Amino acid sequence: MKLPTPDDQEKGYWELIYNYKQICEALVHEGSIVSKALFRSKIHRILDICQRPLSKETTYILLTSLNRWLYIYLLIELDLSFTECCYQNRVHNYDIVDVDSLLDAGFRIIDAYAACLESSLSNQTQMSKVLAYINTHLSDDLSLNAVSAGVYISKSHLCSIFKSLMGMTFTDYVRQQRIRHARLLLTTTDRSIDDIA
Repeated sequence: MKLPTPDDQEKGYWELIYNYKQICEALVHEGSIVSKALFRSKIHRILDICQRPLSKETTYILLTSLNRWLYIYLLIELDLSFTECCYQNRVHNYDIVDVDSLLDAGFRIIDAYAACLESSLSNQTQMSKVLAYINTHLSDDLSLNAVSAGVYISKSHLCSIFKSLMGMTFTDYVRQQRIRHARLLLTTTDRSIDDIA
C-alpha cells in the first residue's frame, strides 16, 4: 500500500508521522502515562486522517521514529545516551497486526525509555551525594568502604555508577580531587607542603 501524499491528506499528516517531540517532553516532565496517552492520541489522529488501516511501512515509520526521537531527545536534552535501549527497541522486534499491537509496541518503547531514564536519574542523584561526600571529606578516610558506608550505597554499585557517570575510577577521582585541593592550599595559604600532605 502506497503512503498517502500531503496532497491526499490534511496538512500536518507528515508531522504526525515523524514528529515525537511532544511525547518526548511529556516523558521527561510528566512521565510515561502522559507520554503513552499522547502516543495513543497521535495514532488515532493518523487513523482519522487515513480513513483506512495503516500499512506495514507506516507502522514501521511510526515506531522507528518514536524510538529514534526518544533516543535523540534524551541524548541532546539531558546528555543521556541509551544506545542499548534504542537497539533493543528496533521495530523488527514487534509483530504489528492491528492498531492494538501498534499501540502496545509504542507503549513498550516508551516504558523502556522511562525505565532507563528513572534508573539514570537515580544514579545521578546518588552520584551527587558521593561527590559532595568526597569534597567535604578530602582530609578524611576516602576508601571505597568509607565512602560507600557514608552515602549508604553498596561498594559494587558505587564503582559501577562512578565509572559510567564520571568516566574514571573511584580511586582516580579521589586522587585527582586531593591533588586539586593540595594545589589550592599551596597557592592560597602559607602552609608547607609537609603540613598539607
